[in-house]
Amino acid sequence: MAEDIGLAEIIAELATDARLEVQADIPRFLAARKITSLFHFTSIKNLESIVTHGFLGRESLKERGLDFTPSDQIRYEPILDGVCFSLSRPNHYMAARKIVSGHEMVLLELQGLDSLLTNYNFISSPGNFGSPTLKRKIESWPEEFIGGQGLMNLFKSPATREKYSIPDFEPTDLQAEIILVERLPWSFVKKVYFPNSTDYSVEEEVRKIVRKLPTGVVLQSQVRDVFPDIDWKDRAVVTEYNERRWNESWTD
Repeated sequence: MAEDIGLAEIIAELATDARLEVQADIPRFLAARKITSLFHFTSIKNLESIVTHGFLGRESLKERGLDFTPSDQIRYEPILDGVCFSLSRPNHYMAARKIVSGHEMVLLELQGLDSLLTNYNFISSPGNFGSPTLKRKIESWPEEFIGGQGLMNLFKSPATREKYSIPDFEPTDLQAEIILVERLPWSFVKKVYFPNSTDYSVEEEVRKIVRKLPTGVVLQSQVRDVFPDIDWKDRAVVTEYNERRWNESWTD
């Protein structure tokens, strides 16, 4: 366990150095690709805590004695205390799985990426960071996940991008993640999306939370393109999902 924590701390330090090296270039990269938003799914029950305390990793939540409802099972990560975000578009696949399995989710859209990614420490994962292959890779080659190189690696495989007409702002793998490894304040939140639910308990929970949200945040519900139903019986859907999943063999 001590070795795991030591590795995570080393990766976080490398990420800080790599970010500072390209700090002036990050806004230009975001502008060139027209990247403007990050997205974060979480349980409705976590929303009030995020408003009050900001986005915190699990270790920080535990240290502060704050209750939280995890979106994923507790799992080993070679990154200490990270919070995962999707770049440019929400992870539709994850949202669909969680909602079908009964999770009461909300989606938060964050703005101000120029300031966010130049001033807060982050790591870029070109695919779902639950992948054991990606975890092993970051342990061996962390430089591929940090700074400018990490951001560029989200957009590999030109053939795949051309085949599916993927816009410049969207990572090749829709499950790619930006992992923030320090506390991020609520002030970056631009919009809160609530699920397409008619369940009374969910609606009551939403009403209770909305009354406590700060002014200035846009609230939106019944959004099918954000909380979509995915037809896994459609061969085209399955093919695109598989072909857009990150692969070690992808090149520039």
